[in-house]
Amino acid sequence: MFNFNTEASGKDSIDSNAENLVELKKEKFNITNDDSYNLVHIRELYGLDDTVIAHYYNIYVNKKLTGFVLAANDERLDAILEFGNFDENIDTKYGEILEKNTNQKAFYLGLDEIEFSDSGESLKAKLNDRLNGMVKKAQEAKDFEGARELQRYKFGLQYKQKQDQIQTNEVSTFSENTLDITPLGVIGPKELPITRVWQRLTNVANPDSSCGPATGAMITNYYKTQGYSVRDYNYYSYSNANLINHLYFDMNSSLWGTNAYSFANGLKLHLNHDMTGWNYNSSGAPTFGGIQTAINGNNPVGAVWLLLSGENYHWRLIHGYDTEGGNYVGYKDPDGGQYNTSTNYVSWTSISDKINTVYMSR
Repeated sequence: MFNFNTEASGKDSIDSNAENLVELKKEKFNITNDDSYNLVHIRELYGLDDTVIAHYYNIYVNKKLTGFVLAANDERLDAILEFGNFDENIDTKYGEILEKNTNQKAFYLGLDEIEFSDSGESLKAKLNDRLNGMVKKAQEAKDFEGARELQRYKFGLQYKQKQDQIQTNEVSTFSENTLDITPLGVIGPKELPITRVWQRLTNVANPDSSCGPATGAMITNYYKTQGYSVRDYNYYSYSNANLINHLYFDMNSSLWGTNAYSFANGLKLHLNHDMTGWNYNSSGAPTFGGIQTAINGNNPVGAVWLLLSGENYHWRLIHGYDTEGGNYVGYKDPDGGQYNTSTNYVSWTSISDKINTVYMSR
């Protein structure tokens, strides 16, 4: 196993970190011993303190664009923040975004959050104004759970804390079961066989706010393949769009989105249409051990982010984890383009304080 240099400060060292990761995870990048690959540096990314905290690379295998690596340039972060594959030879992650606004700094605030500005201070002011506006909109929409979550929102990446500095996070006010424990016999890496469902399919009634229902559709379809008597897309005229629209109703979703409480109760309602015994397990302060518990139990995990750009809430489906070279979770995104179907991985520490999680069990 390669040892990543988390104290790297120069781009040459970052190249080494990224190359080590690709070498370590050749199988995940579909690279064989007969293949040749190389990394192409796209752009540096800044933190809100105006220092370079990461570098973004494209991976070419046999001269074909196949994946990406986001390598950290700050010892307070995991050496590798994100990695994954592309479909259709198209950069569906950050490449197209980073080609824009080349006269400004590109700031990395977390998974799928790239902002452009002249300085960290001016960006923080803009984000604060945006946050206050979102809190007001949430209150007007009577989404008080969302308003409370927004008021606790922290800008940018949270740096790793020393063990004696770690404090218990506030837990969500709703809970049915809380099985957020580290399993005794952890297996892995493990990835559940999930088929991605795009939230913007033709005939989806509310494509801009259907990430929660689309994530629920992926979960429902998965459980059907595992032999459970649940209503998957086949029940709704063989249409994932129809399934999304039905879950939109069950989850009491709105143009504002779907909060974690509504997602959990709506998915519970849906899975219990034809069989009883489904309950949800929720956490406002999830742990990596809790994710492992769910995945090892063959239960994919819905995870919601509060974003200051794009959708107010954004749901993704965590369906895998990996502990080689760090602690990572694998996810599928219901948005990000029609061909954004691959499983991508993100370091756990870079998202753990930004998400609420929900998974189902019987």
